[in-house]
Amino acid sequence: MGKIYECPHCGAILNPGEKIILTVAKAGKKAMVLLSPVLGDYSSEIPENFHPVISELIDFLCPVCHHDLTSSNDATFAEIRFREGPHSGKVAFSKKYGRQITLVLNQNNIVDVFGKDKEGIDVVNFSKPFQTDAEVQTRLHIGENGLS
Repeated sequence: MGKIYECPHCGAILNPGEKIILTVAKAGKKAMVLLSPVLGDYSSEIPENFHPVISELIDFLCPVCHHDLTSSNDATFAEIRFREGPHSGKVAFSKKYGRQITLVLNQNNIVDVFGKDKEGIDVVNFSKPFQTDAEVQTRLHIGENGLS
């Protein structure tokens, strides 16, 4: 099996079959969307009654826990986790409809960029050390107390 994509909040598997399943939302409307699990392939299946406009920001939600998947590194990206054998990391993709850019951060802090709109992208926000949410909270708490 290839990459397994997961919700970073509840751990639900987002690609139980051949496609990644996510909930999308805009202007009070929600729908289910199917995305290609292949990095750099931007094919998708969206319902006919969900009409995004080019460059419109779309919210992506976990279809299981309904948590917003907006990246903490950049609000114009959504972020999910992946596992592939012993390897794991994060995948961030643009929330702007029609913008084709995907960033992959593995556990070795290496960022790979995919998509036709990757030119000029600043990956600095995404190249922070790979860490769990608990590690982030611990670091923030230590910093608040002046111990860092």
